Amino acid sequence: MNMQAMMKQAQQMQKEMMKIKAEIDETEFLTENEVIKLKMLGNKEIVSYEIKLYDLEKADKEMIEDMTVVAFKETLAKIENEKEAKLGPYTKGMAGLI
Repeated sequence: MNMQAMMKQAQQMQKEMMKIKAEIDETEFLTENEVIKLKMLGNKEIVSYEIKLYDLEKADKEMIEDMTVVAFKETLAKIENEKEAKLGPYTKGMAGLI
């Protein structure tokens, strides 16, 4: 394979990776638990955040804070898993770089 063909193949792979990344960035990821409902885009932009009021009366401040942290971590993990699943073949496990 000559150098020009290799460069063309690399450019095609890069183009495909950027397309997949753009799709992931626009995908909504939802995490919901007893107190919190969190929706984020794949680019880690928060779309919506809700504290369920009917549970608020029963919950204390510390539990709500803990549930919020859990919801954020779960949603971020979903985003990273999606990136790894779709970009893994291109990055060989280095999806965190994208």
